[in-house]
Amino acid sequence: MCLPTVWTSFDPNWREFISCAFAVILENWESDLPAELVARMDVCMRKAVGASIDRRLSDAIPMNTNIELMHMFICHYFGHRYGLEGWKEHADREAGKFYEAFTEFGSFAEFNTTTYYGVDLTVLGLWRKYGKTDDFKRIGREVEQGLWANIALFYNPNLENMSGPFSRAYEMEMREHSSIGVFLYLALGPGYEYLAGINCESEHDPMIALVGAQVPPAVKPALATFQGERLAVKRFREQCERDRPGASMNLCTATAWIEDSLMIGGMSGSRNTNGQMHPATMHWQTGNGDKYYMRLIRRVAGKHWNTHLRGIVFDAHAEKDLLAVDVHFQTNAEIELFFEIAGKHIQDASIAPDLWTMPGLTCRVDADAPAPEINFFENRVEVVYSYRPQVSSANMRFALRVERGPAQD
Repeated sequence: MCLPTVWTSFDPNWREFISCAFAVILENWESDLPAELVARMDVCMRKAVGASIDRRLSDAIPMNTNIELMHMFICHYFGHRYGLEGWKEHADREAGKFYEAFTEFGSFAEFNTTTYYGVDLTVLGLWRKYGKTDDFKRIGREVEQGLWANIALFYNPNLENMSGPFSRAYEMEMREHSSIGVFLYLALGPGYEYLAGINCESEHDPMIALVGAQVPPAVKPALATFQGERLAVKRFREQCERDRPGASMNLCTATAWIEDSLMIGGMSGSRNTNGQMHPATMHWQTGNGDKYYMRLIRRVAGKHWNTHLRGIVFDAHAEKDLLAVDVHFQTNAEIELFFEIAGKHIQDASIAPDLWTMPGLTCRVDADAPAPEINFFENRVEVVYSYRPQVSSANMRFALRVERGPAQD
């Protein structure tokens, strides 16, 4: 028998997304639907949720945090709908394990990710509103409030963005690929409508409108007004998707220096192969309000960065005016490691190997690495360091120091 290839011919996560949507539809509008349609939906849900449980128990295709939260909700909701004790017990058991893991550091495996935090908040709202037992709803509320505390720790209301590092991210701009702006609008009220602009995550908006945003009162001020300079430090256990089951959770530390118009982020301890991991980042804003970002990413020479690659390990940390990064290579592939710098008219910046003079920010660069190739594009610059097996050193090191003075005005 020829089985379909996961991620190539099918996406296993659609089960959880569709099942959550069906739960919301049935909970709110079942009486308005034709009985035949409801019966068909129930047949589909018995298959989908059963297959989701099989996936979870086999651990052959690991669940990232957002999918894990959806999985627990659909097993709980449809277990109660169909009176299936095994499903209900599975949901309670998984929720207890998840809660215990969350309380270790008050963090998720899928850490500091605007894209998936938007999904997480939506699903935790489903737990809170549509959960069938007090204990399940309690866990949802407590985790939801803990997630808001995490968001506030790394959020800068002046830049209207979360600082890196990001365990998984498509974009560096919070509103490009995330529902977080919708939640911030609901939390902060009139005057913040622009944060809820349309993007590729907007299909969540009806669910978000149904569950609302419940932000802890102690957290809300940090979402509206900058609370002062700080070094944010948070530990988490990542989910390395392409490692062996049972050996995929690595202890990581995220550090971020956050001030009124500058954010620096670094991640250490990760062994994730996912190109969406952004272990070294900067965001800043000029005096006239223009916003810029920098991120360190990698790709096989000539390919795209958003792929899984083995044999590249990053260790980075942030502190005031400093982003320090070590990169270790153990791969036979030719790799392009590069700092991507983006923003308005960034192509007019002066980028030399040891000094990057950009709008609003100047960095002194100390690099133990091959001489870079500097490529300019419209509103984007790549500073590319090439790794060639058997020729290049297996290690590269970078220290980016922010220089204060007129260049930052």
